[in-house]
Amino acid sequence: MLYELALFGAVGTGLWVAFGALGGVRRSAALADLVALGITLALWATGELVIRFAHDGSGILLGRRLLYAGACFLPVVWMRLAARGAGAEWVRRRRWALTVAAFPAVLFYSCLYWDTEARFIGWNEFQPAVGPWFWCFAAYGWALILIGTYYFVALATRHGAARPLRASAILLGAMLPLLANIIHLTSGFEGHDLTPICIALGTILLRFAVIDAGLAGILPRARRDLIEQLDSGVLVSNLHGIVVDANPAAAHLLGGDGLVGRSLQAVLECVPDDPSGATEVREFQVRGVFGEVGRCVLLTDRSEARRIEQQHLLAQRLESLGTLTAGIAHEVNNPLAFVRGNLGNLEEFSKVLSQQEVRRVLPPALRDAAAEVPDLVSELRDGVDRIARIVTNLRSFARPEQTGGRGRVRLTDVAERASLMASVALTTGTIRKGYEDAPPVVADEGELVQVVLNLLVNAIQATKGETPIDLSVATARGGACVRVRDRGCGIPEDVLPHIFDPFFTTKPPGEGTGLGLSLSFELVNRLGGTLDVSNTADGGAQFEVWLPAAPDELLPLEA
Repeated sequence: MLYELALFGAVGTGLWVAFGALGGVRRSAALADLVALGITLALWATGELVIRFAHDGSGILLGRRLLYAGACFLPVVWMRLAARGAGAEWVRRRRWALTVAAFPAVLFYSCLYWDTEARFIGWNEFQPAVGPWFWCFAAYGWALILIGTYYFVALATRHGAARPLRASAILLGAMLPLLANIIHLTSGFEGHDLTPICIALGTILLRFAVIDAGLAGILPRARRDLIEQLDSGVLVSNLHGIVVDANPAAAHLLGGDGLVGRSLQAVLECVPDDPSGATEVREFQVRGVFGEVGRCVLLTDRSEARRIEQQHLLAQRLESLGTLTAGIAHEVNNPLAFVRGNLGNLEEFSKVLSQQEVRRVLPPALRDAAAEVPDLVSELRDGVDRIARIVTNLRSFARPEQTGGRGRVRLTDVAERASLMASVALTTGTIRKGYEDAPPVVADEGELVQVVLNLLVNAIQATKGETPIDLSVATARGGACVRVRDRGCGIPEDVLPHIFDPFFTTKPPGEGTGLGLSLSFELVNRLGGTLDVSNTADGGAQFEVWLPAAPDELLPLEA
């Protein structure tokens, strides 16, 4: 009775392994091996039980067919599972080898349906007679079991020094079934066949030492369902460094599928080489009952976070620049007020000097100088007015929130303010203007000034201020546009597709953040417009900001 209970335990073990695998992992080749091991074990033990409780020849025949359905195919599954656990290359590269190994098993098993002369084994005898084909089958099965045992022993040896508990479990689980079957066959089939019971014990040991340890490349479904939904890429490898699972985020970050089965190091070489370090890579051990069971790599796309961080840093810099600019404007306004006051007095003096009766009494040497005083005063007035306009624009640029948010804006005003600030250090005529009467647009004037100023500064840097830059405003596509054209060397064709990418810059390190055009592009898009770039036929590049015309129902422009 104890033997029958042990057989029931073996059936339960086989079903536990098979259904536990089906309910715990996704479909994979490693899953098929594990399920097949559980099913063949359950069939073998079930066949033994049916034979034990059979009362006639038909019951014995049914039991024998069940028994050998497991016994014939279990060696193939055993060898394949062991080879997969040991990381044998032929398991992946030579799949036809499994078909070749399984063909004799199909042939021997078929004898239970047509061999009436017991060349293989007696069908319906409790103590069956065996023929010569049986010993061929035994040699074939032992050969496969020995190959599998070799792989298990190699696996145990490989991990023996660092993980003695796991190595011992692998050795014991691999040797028990082989020894039990040899004892049973060499004893002339006398007594109980302990092979299925030892296979059950070995399966339990191997499940924890090989399957649950990750050597067979299987992940429980609960873990896999979790990593499938993560935004971060997840790569899981076994102890041999072979990727056994990868979630969709990892495939997206690494540019394609087909990651499972490849070397983890080879896969990590596909991580985009981003100078800004936008893709963060973290690698750590995955540990189980028997110690380390593999490696896990987390791939996190930090580009959005870094973009926000850079925008925050840029905003802080702009805030500091705005504070500094406002201070400079205030400091310039103070002496400018004195200059204007004194200039008014000088204008009155020039009017007196321009009177004929005054000039007659002046010495001849002063008469010519007195005649030039009104022109000098007029030029001084023009210069002071220009300084005042620049200061006003600087204060407006430094405090854009004072503009009151979005409203109807004329691009001619935007272009003029941007050109005044950009041309401070340029010679007269460097920025050539051409304004048409374009319809107003809806925007924050301060933000648009920043966009156009950024385009002008880029054009000045591209030409080093040595060639003219065209700044024009025109009507286009039912809206208005601002065009900034330089006569530099143009933009290389391989750079054009990336010109608006965050962090992309062709400037040397420390001279650009790669955010100016990106932020301008994003701002124009938020306004419902477009920011385009192209190379011109006669050299140089042209940027065009287009915005839709403001609806008529909006409030009119302020005077």
